[in-house]
Amino acid sequence: MARQEPGKAYFYYEKAHRLNPGYKEAYEKMNYVLGRLFREEQRAKQSEVEKREAIKDWQEESPLADKNSENDLEKHIGVRIKGEAGSIRIKEVLKNSPAFNAGLKANDTLVSVWGRLTGYMPEDEVAHILLEESPGELKLSVDRDIILKKAKPLGRDYRDIIGGRLDMLIDGLTLVALEDGTAGQKSGLTKDDLIIAIDKRSIRYTPLKEAIIMIENKNKSAVTFTVRRGLTIWKGK
Repeated sequence: MARQEPGKAYFYYEKAHRLNPGYKEAYEKMNYVLGRLFREEQRAKQSEVEKREAIKDWQEESPLADKNSENDLEKHIGVRIKGEAGSIRIKEVLKNSPAFNAGLKANDTLVSVWGRLTGYMPEDEVAHILLEESPGELKLSVDRDIILKKAKPLGRDYRDIIGGRLDMLIDGLTLVALEDGTAGQKSGLTKDDLIIAIDKRSIRYTPLKEAIIMIENKNKSAVTFTVRRGLTIWKGK
């Protein structure tokens, strides 16, 4: 499993080590898989840099995006987008539009449409996908920064800070429970949010206990969660 699915292997080795810290084999294999994942991530980053440079060259040589696409996005979906540093950011969401009613917000990062990754795509291509991929509904995945201000005293248990409970599931760090009226809910967190970063630091492959330490940090009066969330937009005619 470690050879074919390193992410899943790390999840199970880390969980075994958490349940039994004295289990040497689980600890050694967990670190082996973590090293492999780190090397793969470094190669992916280098590939992304090369891809970004290639797309930049292509955009400089290609014509400007069709203005009609931007107008149609506003008319049918109620959104304006902006390409920034290899990602697509939601620049504006019109009030009472399909995008607004689906919960999309300005400054969200569009990750995928129907599972198709949008990173490094030109704006006009993303607009085309949003307008033409489906005549009715759109399934999106977005990343969103949510700032949670901590109540005093600082350094409390993370469950008191959030008002919920986290667990490391196969997809990653997940908010598996959240109580009504808590600081977490008021900040904008929702149950089943997948947390991909804490205070702008990626927590991919970070053990649960280390993520908790980051949240409970008594030197910080607030914590920023970057969550990945699925949304469904029903397009207007």
